[in-house]
Amino acid sequence: MQVKDIETKKDWDDFVLTLQPNTFLQSWQWKQVQELDGEHVSMLGFYDHNKLVSACLVILVHAKRGNYYLVPHGPIVKDEKEYKSVIQDLVIYVKAKSYKLKARPVALRIAPLIETPDTDRSIFYQLGFRNAPMHVHAELTWMLDIAKPEEELLQGMRKTTRHAVSKAEKEGVQVEIIPDVSALERFWPLYDQTRSRHDLFLFQNSLCSRRQKYSALRMQCFLQLQYMKAKILRAQCACNLEIPCFTIMALL
Repeated sequence: MQVKDIETKKDWDDFVLTLQPNTFLQSWQWKQVQELDGEHVSMLGFYDHNKLVSACLVILVHAKRGNYYLVPHGPIVKDEKEYKSVIQDLVIYVKAKSYKLKARPVALRIAPLIETPDTDRSIFYQLGFRNAPMHVHAELTWMLDIAKPEEELLQGMRKTTRHAVSKAEKEGVQVEIIPDVSALERFWPLYDQTRSRHDLFLFQNSLCSRRQKYSALRMQCFLQLQYMKAKILRAQCACNLEIPCFTIMALL
């Protein structure tokens, strides 16, 4: 299998956007967001007899304890049978590439998007990988098709969830959606309150600003505020990068 850089967004999207599952973490836009943060990103294609069978976004992360390669929610493969071969060739590729760097990366970290972890993770153990002490991205997520009618969405919820929705409506909870990059200025104080109350680690303000600015250029960014009696209860900032969006949330 041959590993080459994919040079254009069109070539990347023509392959990745046709496959499921995938997320924004393997999108061309995420590459540009990471580059705004000063990271180097490789968009790799894996070819079998000149046919593209897998794509993989690889970030060279600069960290205090040592630089490392990160593959978030990847690689994306067309056929699951190719998965192990792609991982093997990826390891060989980054090893060879790291020798050419002055500050050699100390590890390759993969946060795969797999549905059956017990089975698929055996591939990584066979290749010498080991479990990381902490996840780098959410490993369990819930995707909901909101194009369905409201009645159908409610029927798909648990009874307690339907009750909570009904109670919120009766108590006058309202939702405001602000499709404006300047909304981040309203969101950040709420986010900081959540950090102070729960002693959480936050994204840096400058990082959020760059992501927000980038998405707003494509009119794919919005702030959602939930009110009750003029008091903000919850805020959620979402940046849509064509593939499912990423969100930053504050609970008050």
